[in-house]
Amino acid sequence: MRQNNRIIVLDQLKGLGILFMIIGHIEFAECINKYIYSFHMPLFFVVSGYVYKKSTLKFEKYIKRQAKLLLVPYLVCGIFFSIIFYLSGHSFNVEKVFRNFVFPNKYPFDWCGAIWFLMAIFIVKIIFEAINRIRIAGVRNFILIFLIASGWVIAYKRMKLPLCIDTALIALGLYLIGYLCRLGSCVITERLKRGNEVYFFLAICFGISMLCFANETVNMRENQYGNLGLFYLSGLAGIISWLLIFYIADRKKNIFLKKLVFLSDNSIVYMELNQFIIAIFNVLVLARFESLAIQTLLKLIEVIFTVGIIAVIAKTLGKNSKLKIIVGK
Repeated sequence: MRQNNRIIVLDQLKGLGILFMIIGHIEFAECINKYIYSFHMPLFFVVSGYVYKKSTLKFEKYIKRQAKLLLVPYLVCGIFFSIIFYLSGHSFNVEKVFRNFVFPNKYPFDWCGAIWFLMAIFIVKIIFEAINRIRIAGVRNFILIFLIASGWVIAYKRMKLPLCIDTALIALGLYLIGYLCRLGSCVITERLKRGNEVYFFLAICFGISMLCFANETVNMRENQYGNLGLFYLSGLAGIISWLLIFYIADRKKNIFLKKLVFLSDNSIVYMELNQFIIAIFNVLVLARFESLAIQTLLKLIEVIFTVGIIAVIAKTLGKNSKLKIIVGK
């Protein structure tokens, strides 16, 4: 499942996360959202931790590189939608604009709310890289445990910190789990090669993932996790469940999974634009119908429409070398 040093199943998993993000933002039903939100964003942090490798760059250059990949799209997207917001008739307020960047996802950032992830993963990567450069293992471990524990306390207190630091501290634990899973991946892979054991593991993990319904709805964007133990347990079980499903499907050469790689490759574009496209569709189409059956059908169409429209935009941006920076390329 490797291609050009990429682990394709992880790309497929990230693509699924993007698809679930769109479905979650369209809001089919509370139970569907509760299941999706329990693992679809944690998935990105776990996968990022899994593929982490200590950088050979000087720390300052590493920060600049990550800023170019993550913060430039964050700023460009935020500025773009702020301009649209105020051009649409809202009064201009410098203080509000500043607060929208420091405390992401507040009004008017609901149009591009998913970009909170770019700020959070930037903070996580910088923290993890900095800690990993400390030579004394005991000091590294102490700092990691302290920061992750601090994240738990902040989440318990329902505190909201600037620059997604509150979310980043929780995500740091997920990132670390992904990193540790990479160290044991060879053992896991060998176990899966033994045939039908994969179906047994899938059943166990899927059952554990259902614990999300015993918890309140998770929203990493708002630093809301309910019971943190259930959040980690059900979230990780949900991720592993879909990883095993992809492992089985890959052995059967499922064509659909190949399409998910495109969503993964263009994940930043989808995070930047999906809620804006959804908002337009809701106003122009969905709001015209009150029937639940018709709305459900239209929401299915909305998923396909959103994926398709952004795919066209992503391909267009990808062909323009000057615009690639907008999507972190």
